[in-house]
Order: sequence, then structure tokens, then C-alpha cells
Amino acid sequence: MSKNVTGKVKIERIKRYTNGGRKYTILIDGNKIGAIKNGETFIYSVTKGQHVIKAKIDWLCSKPFQIEINPGKMVNLFVDCSNFRTMDVLVLLVICGLCAGLGAIVIGMLGAAIGGGVGGFVYAHIVSRPYVYEAQQESGT
Repeated sequence: MSKNVTGKVKIERIKRYTNGGRKYTILIDGNKIGAIKNGETFIYSVTKGQHVIKAKIDWLCSKPFQIEINPGKMVNLFVDCSNFRTMDVLVLLVICGLCAGLGAIVIGMLGAAIGGGVGGFVYAHIVSRPYVYEAQQESGT
């Protein structure tokens, strides 16, 4: 970023069991600014104007989140994985198992492995994908 630091972004990662032991990489305007652990918060100084924030874990990336930084202000953001309830996750795991079972019926053991892999891939894309969203804008830094 430039030396003309005029505002701040506060990024707080919601503490969750899903991806709990892994860090999210935080990108501002496509530049890696750091990694955030489960339940961690950090504040980063940025220049005034429009910026795009993304969170990334492995190959999964959040949708771009646009913010406007004003001089002397702080934008509060949260980074989280999907907030599925326990039953939703169980249903997704059953679907994963059904993919493995269907693969086993159609092809055998190799089909079970392929079906389980496909189900796990779908599960990861739905449950593990990071999300960025805004809380509220503070009056000053």
C-alpha cells in the first residue's frame, strides 16, 4: 500500500470448529496482507478510496467484498466460513456418503473412492468456503 495511510480495516475471524486449525489468507486489492487464525482480529492501515477484500483458504476464495475507506475511519469486517447449523452439515455428510455408495454400486471399490472424493469436494465447497461481510463503520480510529 501507499505511504498515505488514511484509514483502517479491522478484520475479525469468527471462531468456528470448521477450519479451526487453519489460517485464512487475507487479500486487499489482490495483495496478500497476512493470514488470520481462528478467533483472531487484526487491524490493517490502508489508503483512502475503494478497496476489494477477499479471504482465501486453499483453493477456496470468498466473493470480492468492496469497501470504501474514508480518512480517519475504520471499517469493521468479519471473516467466517459458512454458518450451517449442525443438521445442515449432517445432511451434507449424508450426501457425501451417498455419492460414495452410488460409486460403489456402479463401479465397485474404485467407484466408492471416486464418489466419496466427489462428495467431499462438494462438501468442502459448501461448508469451508470463507465469507467476508461488514459489521458497522466506526466514527474514528
